[in-house]
Amino acid sequence: SSQFLDSKFIPFWRWTMPNLSELRLSGCHPPPAGLSFAQTLKTFAINSDAECVEPFDIIQLANFLASCKSLEIVILRFFNWKSSTSCQLRGVAHVKEIEISFFACRPEAAKAICSSVYFPDAGEVDLTIGRTDIKEGEMDWIAKHQAIVDECLAHHPSLKSLSFSFLPNSMTFTPILLPLPDLLELEELKLE
Repeated sequence: SSQFLDSKFIPFWRWTMPNLSELRLSGCHPPPAGLSFAQTLKTFAINSDAECVEPFDIIQLANFLASCKSLEIVILRFFNWKSSTSCQLRGVAHVKEIEISFFACRPEAAKAICSSVYFPDAGEVDLTIGRTDIKEGEMDWIAKHQAIVDECLAHHPSLKSLSFSFLPNSMTFTPILLPLPDLLELEELKLE
């Protein structure tokens, strides 16, 4: 039930965990901002499948990430998201490595997520777009995929390492252009 996703029903959000350095979540919403462990957390990962749990508002994720002052690694995996409302773009400083994955998501939802949070200090990005939810007959699917890539990478000009995986819905060639001319510090590139 979605009422149990509310932080008042998740008792460990209220626990004092002064040494917590890693938090990996699956099947629940991000914690509220400003919890006791936000200052010590170094790694945060969330797997969110909209077919299993009601999608959360991206502002909730952005606010929590912004409250974590020691984060170094962020892993965001979204499955089956059909829609999302973007929030005001928020940069999360100090994060060095990010992984963002979209599987069976609508392109508009993926783009809204990427337009809500970014990591200006990230030197390593792993971006995966897997089998997006494109409706039969949609003609602008190439532009929609390109918009996800552009939005995700637009705010990360200091990248030294980029891994990009694109798993299209069909075996048809999909010309996705990475903004390589804008990534002046790029040293390592992995394409799948």
